[in-house]
Amino acid sequence: MKTQEFVIIEKAGKIIMENGLEALTVQNLSMGLKLNEHDLCPEITKDPDILKILLRNLESETRDLIQTFTQNRESPETELTLLFKRLYFLFLQKPYYLPLIFDKRSHKGEGGIHQYKLRMKKMAVDYLSMLINAGKKENTFKTNESSEALVARLLSGFQLLMRDEEIADGMIRELNTLRTQKD
Repeated sequence: MKTQEFVIIEKAGKIIMENGLEALTVQNLSMGLKLNEHDLCPEITKDPDILKILLRNLESETRDLIQTFTQNRESPETELTLLFKRLYFLFLQKPYYLPLIFDKRSHKGEGGIHQYKLRMKKMAVDYLSMLINAGKKENTFKTNESSEALVARLLSGFQLLMRDEEIADGMIRELNTLRTQKD
């Protein structure tokens, strides 16, 4: 990743964590970096462009994580456990991804944001399906439930866990705001 993009991602993440996703604007990002809006990066001309950079980075990190597992083949059960642990720690280290993922606003026409989310979901579904099918074949996963249903349950459970983390982060942000207003 380019240094400038890394700095932009870090500052964008800080803005999200301190003020919420709505505060992530070209104006706020440029002010936070002490740059003119036009000096940020040629890729950023409007607010959704920042989201696109963040999602592209998350997609890349997720793809790298999956590639690590596919190169170091473990048992399906071990691989599944390690995957969710590493994803959990990724989101703990970079919690600014959570509001981005769970943002319910429609971004279908905005710079490919919706496409990034769809690609990441497909990547997760394909990889988890492969692991579950391998586990069923090896008789590690002994169930008659379809792989699709198991993948949906795994993703839903992980989403709930991460949603709780996001809610906790939001509560902490609100408490800090209240404390700052009180002082």
